[in-house]
Amino acid sequence: MKKTAAEIAKIAICVCIIAVLSQISIPFPSGVPLTFQTFAVAFCAWFLGLKNGMIACLCYLAAGACGVPVFAGFNAGIGAILGPTGGFLWGFILLVAGCGIANIIERRKIAALSNEIDKGKSDSHKGKIGAGTLLAVWSVSFAGLLLCHVCGVLNYCFVTGAEAVPAILSVSLPFLPKDMLSVIGAYYLAKALNSRMRRVRAA
Repeated sequence: MKKTAAEIAKIAICVCIIAVLSQISIPFPSGVPLTFQTFAVAFCAWFLGLKNGMIACLCYLAAGACGVPVFAGFNAGIGAILGPTGGFLWGFILLVAGCGIANIIERRKIAALSNEIDKGKSDSHKGKIGAGTLLAVWSVSFAGLLLCHVCGVLNYCFVTGAEAVPAILSVSLPFLPKDMLSVIGAYYLAKALNSRMRRVRAA
């Protein structure tokens, strides 16, 4: 499907957001820096949706692979993607997939509820979703995050020769709580921004 100018602009802005927030970095002895990359990538998935979020993520990775210094610490090149921490970079594709699919689940539920309300079949508040749907949304999005970490750990072990448990304890587990909070924060920010944009368009 042909992209509109607005869609292209939003994708480009999201690529820039990932690149900028990636530079807010706190070094760790393991070599995996604490950054806002996860927040930025999750935000793009929640804000743009699965398809456009994936395009933004792939554009970001392609730019870095081609030598544009957009990765953490202004790193770039194929070496960064194939290096010890590169698995977390290409693992972002799975994070986008998880958040994007979760976004689809939520939107379909909201649409179904709205349809029921319009037909007088439900007394629920329009646009509100139940605990079961929220559980599905967070389960799928966190599954994407965990798969991203799995990619990071496996690649780290492959490149460095480290054992799985020490690798998990050094490059994954310390960052997982922050990354989960990042996914949650990105969800609510994207939700608020999309809601605001819909109100502006409707005005």
